[in-house]
Amino acid sequence: MLNYLISQGENIIIDLYAEQVFGSIENHCSTYEGGQTKLERGMNSYTLTQSVLSNLFNCLSGIEYSTSQYIVFDFSYIRAIQSNTEEIFSKIVLLILSQKRSVVFANIGMCLVSDVDKIVLKIMKNNEVIEKNSFNSNMFEHYFTYTNLQHLYQVGSKNWALEKQQGFKSILEKAIDEHSITTDKPQFSSTVYSSKYINIKGLMQKTNFFNYCIFQLALKIIKKEMIPKDMTKHDEISLFCQSLNGSYIALILSRLLCVNFMYLDHLGPIANIYKTSFSKEIRKNNKYLIVADVICLGTEVKRVESIIQVSGGECIGSVCIVDCQLTDVGNSEHKLGLITINKQYNPIDYIIRTDFCDKCSGRDSK
Repeated sequence: MLNYLISQGENIIIDLYAEQVFGSIENHCSTYEGGQTKLERGMNSYTLTQSVLSNLFNCLSGIEYSTSQYIVFDFSYIRAIQSNTEEIFSKIVLLILSQKRSVVFANIGMCLVSDVDKIVLKIMKNNEVIEKNSFNSNMFEHYFTYTNLQHLYQVGSKNWALEKQQGFKSILEKAIDEHSITTDKPQFSSTVYSSKYINIKGLMQKTNFFNYCIFQLALKIIKKEMIPKDMTKHDEISLFCQSLNGSYIALILSRLLCVNFMYLDHLGPIANIYKTSFSKEIRKNNKYLIVADVICLGTEVKRVESIIQVSGGECIGSVCIVDCQLTDVGNSEHKLGLITINKQYNPIDYIIRTDFCDKCSGRDSK
């Protein structure tokens, strides 16, 4: 399970879709639709299940919320709630209320109204249900808070989706800054000086957070349509990685996106290719999406592209956690980063120099 809570000010936001997606990977969740059992896997898991809610209850039972006033359940992307979940949802809400905190159900789609009604009825123990007269773009215009078992009131039209993204971005920026090591020496894998070494391996130690980062990257891949929505075409696509960090990211992405992945032993601008049988593994006419941890100069990506093309495959782009966008020109439409550092947005003061720069070479500028 994911069990990742986003802290934003006085709010704790729980991304139910992310929890369900990771729950489906572990439990192979399925739903019953049109007389047939339908398997929901990875990013195609849109039905909130009892097993995920039970795990979430155990998670919430064992943590402290510090000063958080609202516990927000974000229903974005959830299209249905499994039957007979009213009891466990009621237990979750009552647990939070017993801690003198408020519960918010946010981004409830119209398709969820009847399911949410059942949950509310179970919690409220009377006929007072959510008003269904304020819809906007298939979502409730307002969001609702349960402060006790008898009252239900609006907390205003707060944009919880935006709150969630801002909270996650803030946490990600802080985490990258904490794991960026200042250096004045050229990196082994390149011939330039970089002011910071972004230690993604250190970031990976925060397993729940890093997995949520990969989930957010998967969302961006889907929105950019780098992977087709039609799962029958996923056999034609593979994720391609060539480092240990990249292989971990690719492994999680492959399970989220339901695509294959292949690994090529370490390949860098200076390092040698240790595996020489890659041409036998890359399938002709197949499409490959390169996965990396950090893309800076892009040298490794270009070499991988060449290997794929020479072997008869097609490179459809590259994705990474941190994308250092050095110029405004280039193949940016085929490159995607969870976070992109450029001249306009550089939260860690990342700088690249060469010996032509007086500051790097130790010479005073004239």
